[in-house]
Amino acid sequence: MAGHKKEHHEEHIDESWLIPYADLLTLLLALFIVLFASSTISEDKYRAIQEAFGTILNGGEGMFDGTKFFVDFGGSAPAAPVVPKPTVGAGEYEKLVEVEEAIKTYFEEKGIASEIEMHQTEKGLVISLSNKLLFDSGSADIMDDSVEILRTVGNAFHSVDNYIRVEGNTDNVPIKKNAKFISNWELSASRATHVVRLFIQECALDPERLVPVAYGEYRPVASNDTAEGRAQNRRVDIIVLSSKFSQLEGQPSDLKSYVPPEEAMLNEPAPATEPAVTETAPVAPVITEDLERTTTP
Repeated sequence: MAGHKKEHHEEHIDESWLIPYADLLTLLLALFIVLFASSTISEDKYRAIQEAFGTILNGGEGMFDGTKFFVDFGGSAPAAPVVPKPTVGAGEYEKLVEVEEAIKTYFEEKGIASEIEMHQTEKGLVISLSNKLLFDSGSADIMDDSVEILRTVGNAFHSVDNYIRVEGNTDNVPIKKNAKFISNWELSASRATHVVRLFIQECALDPERLVPVAYGEYRPVASNDTAEGRAQNRRVDIIVLSSKFSQLEGQPSDLKSYVPPEEAMLNEPAPATEPAVTETAPVAPVITEDLERTTTP
């Protein structure tokens, strides 16, 4: 009797998990595409994404229909204006704003608001004054009509205790040979110093808070190729420094005690040496015997 051979059936691995796994990967891919596109979204991109995903995932129906995708393009409510965060502490920022408003009001009342620019930076409140408002061409002497302007600016600084930098700037037009100053650097330095001196004499500001700085032609804010650009570069920047930068200005006084390493090594006292110990031979103790003579009566 012929033996029956057992048929061996190959077992198939259940691959039904691949279907939800593939769906999950598709959804993740769609999510990352949406996140990437939304980083620089526009109305056209939004509509394209809406139609594409609606066709692929929902059989032609927009998956975002009836909803707003991150940005409201309908214009139903205007977006709140984006206010840049101050780069200094909140309390300090408010004080600097008060100083800025006081100076701005004065310049508007005088009708010379176009001669000043003010803005907040990480350094603090920057007040840029046009050189033609303060000085004659090639001169560092403050014009008589400008003394009142600088006095008003300086008096506004009494409400804060921050350091104040006065930075002189010029354009790149060379100084005439017969001029008082040999270069724009010397001219900008003298102008900054004259403003600082006025703040001390006319506004009674503490000299320790004032720092004159000269940049000459090397800190332009516009191109020197045009007359308009050169006019913008000829300026005096008065900066009410934030607390962070005020601390940096206060550090140079610590350099008075600085001693170069080489000099410190020369001036360093020699280490104290312990007194030499000499060994001496032990001295034998001296034993004396008192011999008492006893006499018998």
